[in-house]
Amino acid sequence: MAKLECIKFLFTQVAQFGILNMFNYPDTAHSKINAKENTASGIDCAPPISIGPSRALNIQKEKMLKIGDKAPDFTHLDQHGEKVSLSDYAGKKVLVWFFPKANTPGCTAEGCDLRDHYDVLQSKDLEIIGISKDSVKKQKNFATKYEFPYPMLSDEEGSTINAFGCWGTKKFMGREFDGILRKSFLISKEGTIERIYDKVKTKTHGADVLADL
Repeated sequence: MAKLECIKFLFTQVAQFGILNMFNYPDTAHSKINAKENTASGIDCAPPISIGPSRALNIQKEKMLKIGDKAPDFTHLDQHGEKVSLSDYAGKKVLVWFFPKANTPGCTAEGCDLRDHYDVLQSKDLEIIGISKDSVKKQKNFATKYEFPYPMLSDEEGSTINAFGCWGTKKFMGREFDGILRKSFLISKEGTIERIYDKVKTKTHGADVLADL
């Protein structure tokens, strides 16, 4: 009887939500499809993740920031549970890098290259902040595993991701879906957008940023 009820439930979910959404509830599981990403070109490092109708209402389609615009301020918890604001870095250059999901291949490659260039980037008076929708716990696991020396912020509601225009339509295996766009923003000492990286090469991002300083 239990097996029969399970089968009925599965058919109900397929009819109501579609087969992909069954495996893509927020913060629980990824698509069963294995993604073969090209990390060098910056193709997304995570399969599509449904955010659910209630949370989707709180996130608009991407807004476009331009060079010279004032960078939106933000405050989020980092991997240690401490509040970090962009305004904490007033008078300093800051690289804010947005990534789709912690502990996935492309995001790991990007984070590690920024880590490997961290000391020399700091010598150029540049600070680094990472942001994604991952929870504080996931950010801590990610940062600890790869020894990231910079803050990794949790923006689970997507407010800052949306404010920087890093939420939009993406493609994965022929399907379109909304998700986090891989982008980085170089912010000047005056708090304005100095450079936008919207075609990030994950394996060389740290070196690429260094070359632009």
